[in-house]
Amino acid sequence: MALDIMAAFTNEPPELDFIWPGFLAGTVGALVAPGATGKSFFALEAAMSIACSVAGGDLVGLAPAHTGRVVYLAGEDPQPALVRRVHAIGQHLNQLAREAIAENLMLEPIMGKRLNVMDEAHLRRVIDYSAGARLIVLDTLSRIHSLDENSNGDMAHLVSVLEHIAATTGAAVLYLHHVNKGSARDGQTDQQQAARGASALIDNARWCGYVA
Repeated sequence: MALDIMAAFTNEPPELDFIWPGFLAGTVGALVAPGATGKSFFALEAAMSIACSVAGGDLVGLAPAHTGRVVYLAGEDPQPALVRRVHAIGQHLNQLAREAIAENLMLEPIMGKRLNVMDEAHLRRVIDYSAGARLIVLDTLSRIHSLDENSNGDMAHLVSVLEHIAATTGAAVLYLHHVNKGSARDGQTDQQQAARGASALIDNARWCGYVA
C-alpha cells in the first residue's frame, strides 16, 4: 500500500518503536565480532533484557522501552554449553527476573539441524515459531544458509529474506556474524568494513553493532 503523502504532511507521525537505541522493530540488525569475543554471551544477555518484563533483567544496560517474547536460535553451541551460559547469567538475576525471562525467552539449540532460511519450508517454520516475538536472534549467520558470503547478490538476497521474517512477524531480527581475518589481524574489528564477506551484509542492515 502506497504512503498517504497528505496524511504524512499533516498528521503527527507515530513514535518509532525501538527494540533498543537505534534498532527499530520490524527491521534487520547485525552484531559483528571475532570468534571468542563474547558476542553470543552479549546477545543472550540482550535477549534476556528484552524478555524480562520486571526490574533486574537488563544486565547490559539497553534500557528497552518495551519488553516481549524473544526467540533465540543458537547454531554454534550445543545444549550443555547453553545451559552453562544461562546458569552463569542467572547468578546475576533476582528470582522475579528469572521467572519473567523463563516465560518470554525461547532459547533453542539448532546446532546440527541444518537450518536453511533460504528453503521455503524452513523459512515458514521460523516465521510460525516466531509469531508474536519482539526479537529474533540468529546465532550465527553462517549457520542458517548455504549461499556464498562473498557474493553481494547472494547476501542481499539473504538479508531480504531476513527482512521478510521481520516484516511478517513484526519482530526485530538480529543476526550474529564474524569479522574477516584482515581486520582481526590489524586490530580493526570495530570498523564497518571489518565484517566478513560481502558489503551487503552490513549496508543492507538497519542496525549494526560491534563487540571488540
